[in-house]
Amino acid sequence: MLRAWERPLRGSLLWLVLLCGLSAALPRAAWPQADSTNGVILGVVLDQEDRQPMPNARVGIYRVLPADSEWTMVKGALTGPDGSFRFEVPPATYRAIFNYQSYSVLVRDDVKVVAGGTIDLTVTLTPKPLQIKGVDVKGQERQSSEATSLVKQKKAEYVTDAITSEQISKSTDSNAAEALQRVTGLSVVGGRYVYVRGLGERYSSTQVNGASVGTPEPNKKVVPLDVFPSGSLDNIVVQKTYTPDQEGEFAGGVIDLNTRDRTEGKSVSQNITMGYSASVLDRKFLTYKGGGLDFLGFDDGARSYPDFFKKLAGERRVVQRGVFGGDGFTREEVQALGRSFNKTYSPERTGGKPNYSYAGSYGRGFSFLGKQVGVLAALTLSNSFTTLDRDNNAYSGTSARLTPLYLYKVAESKANVLGGAITNLSLRLSESHSIQFRGLYTRSAEDNARVMQGPNFNFGTDLVRISSLDYIQRGLFLGVLSGTHGFHALGDLQADWRASYSEAARGEPDRRESIYESDGRGGVQLSGRASIPLTRTFGDMNEYDRAAAGSLARSVHLWEGRDLKLKIGGAYRSKNRLSSFRRLGFRLGSQGRSQLDLSLPPESLIVDENIKPGFFELQEETRENDTYRASQQIRAGYGMATIPVLAKLEILAGARVEDSRQFVEAKSPFVTTVAPVDVALKDEDLLPALNATYRLSDRMNARGGYSVTVSRPELREMSPFDIYDYETGYSEIGNPEIKSTRIQNYDARWEFFPGTRELLAVSGFRKVLFQPIENVVEGSSGGYILSPRNGRDGRLRGVEIETRVGVRSIWDALDRVLPIPASSSTLDHWALNFNYCRVGSSVRVRTTTDAAGIPVFRKGPLQGQSTYALNAGIYYGASAIQGSIMLSRFGQRLAQVGAGAYPSSLPDIYEHPPTTLDMTMTKGLGSMLTLRLTAENLLNDATEFRQLGLVVRRFNIGRSYSLSLNIKG
Repeated sequence: MLRAWERPLRGSLLWLVLLCGLSAALPRAAWPQADSTNGVILGVVLDQEDRQPMPNARVGIYRVLPADSEWTMVKGALTGPDGSFRFEVPPATYRAIFNYQSYSVLVRDDVKVVAGGTIDLTVTLTPKPLQIKGVDVKGQERQSSEATSLVKQKKAEYVTDAITSEQISKSTDSNAAEALQRVTGLSVVGGRYVYVRGLGERYSSTQVNGASVGTPEPNKKVVPLDVFPSGSLDNIVVQKTYTPDQEGEFAGGVIDLNTRDRTEGKSVSQNITMGYSASVLDRKFLTYKGGGLDFLGFDDGARSYPDFFKKLAGERRVVQRGVFGGDGFTREEVQALGRSFNKTYSPERTGGKPNYSYAGSYGRGFSFLGKQVGVLAALTLSNSFTTLDRDNNAYSGTSARLTPLYLYKVAESKANVLGGAITNLSLRLSESHSIQFRGLYTRSAEDNARVMQGPNFNFGTDLVRISSLDYIQRGLFLGVLSGTHGFHALGDLQADWRASYSEAARGEPDRRESIYESDGRGGVQLSGRASIPLTRTFGDMNEYDRAAAGSLARSVHLWEGRDLKLKIGGAYRSKNRLSSFRRLGFRLGSQGRSQLDLSLPPESLIVDENIKPGFFELQEETRENDTYRASQQIRAGYGMATIPVLAKLEILAGARVEDSRQFVEAKSPFVTTVAPVDVALKDEDLLPALNATYRLSDRMNARGGYSVTVSRPELREMSPFDIYDYETGYSEIGNPEIKSTRIQNYDARWEFFPGTRELLAVSGFRKVLFQPIENVVEGSSGGYILSPRNGRDGRLRGVEIETRVGVRSIWDALDRVLPIPASSSTLDHWALNFNYCRVGSSVRVRTTTDAAGIPVFRKGPLQGQSTYALNAGIYYGASAIQGSIMLSRFGQRLAQVGAGAYPSSLPDIYEHPPTTLDMTMTKGLGSMLTLRLTAENLLNDATEFRQLGLVVRRFNIGRSYSLSLNIKG
């Protein structure tokens, strides 16, 4: 039976599908037909410097009507991947205007078209004296095109890689993290954090529309990339060599997510997807009663504190008043507080649920008061459901021999919600002045229900059963206001500015856990070993990020067409975070232990009549460091110059100065007996950079780079706050002694662009890290404790190979040396993609001290670094049918560094990722409808974490399938 909120939603989807079917059934005669008396204007747009085609150049066709006094646009479009354009127009005399970002506008007058005639134009555009850098995403050209991305990559002054929405649309990727794992040298850990060139997420930074954003994660310094729906993205650019106009926290690279921008004219698009995960249909889905807005990623208050509790104890520690008075509550008040809580602790099993999603967008460009205005609004929402069985084990011992602490089998179900909304507004005041606002809000939620059970040798029992329910909701808002202004009277001076505000929130309302253990008779009973067998945890974190940046740039003409490009700028960033957790639980008294049937489920035990003195009593377990406030301010200034040393060699050189102040205060308002912990970290860094590009030909570059960058601790890592992670089974705790890491970066790259959508590239890189930050795992009686620690030093080196090439190009190359038939135009529809990255690293981390107190260092690979990453794909694209098959494989990577008291230090834990095989197929149904089938994880490989050959964690997400319908108008 459908719940109340599901009925209108399902009804709307049915109506939408019916409308789509009617649209597809319209006869072709209903569509406007071409007028045979028209003429044609066609041609190609080329770059004046290298004579290469310019995809996505803007072309407008104008004419003057007899009654008009101004030129009126009659046709307009972007050039295709090969720089071509074609318009069918009535006979008349026209003006053609050609425009491309950073190029001078070209106007062709007196274009006379006669009935049945064809005008063929070859147009060359000249770069302006001052060009925006190669991967700058400002402007109105279509960044989603793979051809445009490669043109910008070729012209860039540093090493970059990118993936566009055109490429993402050919894959099964539903969010930014999944899309980025297909980029050369990138791998994804935990389904949400991207590692660039083997360096952990802490060594890379994330930007959205060029602006830094806060993170909704309490134990990470970067935003998890799975919160960005792929349908909201236009392109993602990964800058792999440092330039001084980027923030100094750069070692692996900068990941810049650019949201969709407005299009020329008017566009409307809607997409509906339905699917399922095989694991959900094969097994029962674990769930519990939540809130009515769970499908939107919002808890509606069903999991929040009870109103009575908020009113009485919202700002006070729950403690019973003493015999002689003092602070606290009366016995009756504590009893009433306990009775006010939801009694649900156990998940129930239901049938499987299908996955579904919706995406819609509206874009329009128009003229207002003589100014060009563009508007885009987009909305995405998806719900997915997974069920998996996994192993979760922990061990104690030494680096040579381990004995188990516990061996748990876990049944876990998860409902995931991912949504986003975009609002973009751009205003072109003139050819030299424009202002743009981009707003983004993303929402994600994970509703988890799990049961862990198995022997716990530390407890001395053959069966422990832990049931947990937790709901994690994340929200991220970002607003970016930016402007670009050109001043020709000042020697073509260009001024760019940007102001941004982001707010990241993470809520974990009412995480519930119950612990049962063997009763010695083949059953289980409420644990008497745990002091509080029924717990509840409430957590909230908010981070506010404000930033402003500005720059001035100018080109100075030298000789023979060479220009010296100068740029100076400054930036300020302020980040503030408040994280607060509160821990509560029910303690079982001696009377309850002797009088109650403890084999009953929690819902039958903590009924109101059992919540009283001597039975179940609510108790505060909040710790002194469960609340912390943190802040960071960064002030920066930089200068850089692009110097044309030779006709084909240019050097980008400069430096950035950053002043960073980080501060953390850990003190819970519910603990008054412990002094607060204050931690401060101050850094002043000079960060030089040098990039050289040698243009071997108009299609081939050789690049090199050197820079010094920094990686600072995440704010939570400086706090002694600790939190338990159910997925890993670790208690994560900060380290107030942590310091920043300094990195030296060396890069080299050769790249060749055979065609507009083709690339061959080989890159090499080397990193030297001083005081690298590594997460170290130590054993304890309850399991594992994970904390950050500075190593002594580290080294990383690697090579990347990337190939994107059409099958016809391969055939033609073979035809030159082998006696094979000539290629056919059919091969134009096929393309191959292959990239491979091999990385080796070593880092020395203090894991313990010996009997004499001398530090003992462990030498091994950097944490999270895969030995290799491989992606391969074959793509087919024709007018009506498109398809792809994609393979991804990653080598083993260090998950956690083992530590402990000498000589019993634990061995390292390694992750063995799965090999994934995905498939998509798309079929056009007329001009407005597209049907798409996707299949993911067809090989059904499992992920394993091993320690000295023993399985620590193991899980398999299973296969999933989906069918989507896209409507464009």
